[in-house]
Amino acid sequence: PKLRDYATRGGSQLSGGERKMVSIARALTLDAELLLLDEPFEGLSPAIIPSISEGIASIRRLGHGILMAESNIHHIPEYADRLYVLERGEIIFGGTPAEAHASVDVMNVISGAA
Repeated sequence: PKLRDYATRGGSQLSGGERKMVSIARALTLDAELLLLDEPFEGLSPAIIPSISEGIASIRRLGHGILMAESNIHHIPEYADRLYVLERGEIIFGGTPAEAHASVDVMNVISGAA
C-alpha cells in the first residue's frame, strides 16, 4: 500500500528505504518463486528497517522463497528458516537464527573477537 505514495515521484526523490521497497516490488512483478536479496538493510535508516523487514515477511507469507545475504545478523528477521554464517568464504555455521544467537562461536565472529 505504501508503494502507491511513490508512484508519482521520480526515483531521485525517494529515500534509500523507499528505493529498496520499489526494487523488491519490481522483482515481485515478475512472479518469481524465489527472491534473492543482497544486503536489503544496508545503508538504511534504523527507522525504516522494521518496514522493510515486515515487507519481506509479508512476501514470505505469500509463498515466495527468499534467499538473503546480510552481514548484520541482528537484521536477520526471526522468520528465517535457516541461517548460514560465512567467515573468509567458508561456512562456519548452519542452523536456525535462534541457534546462531546462542552460539558463542557465531557471536565471536560477529563481534570481531574470532
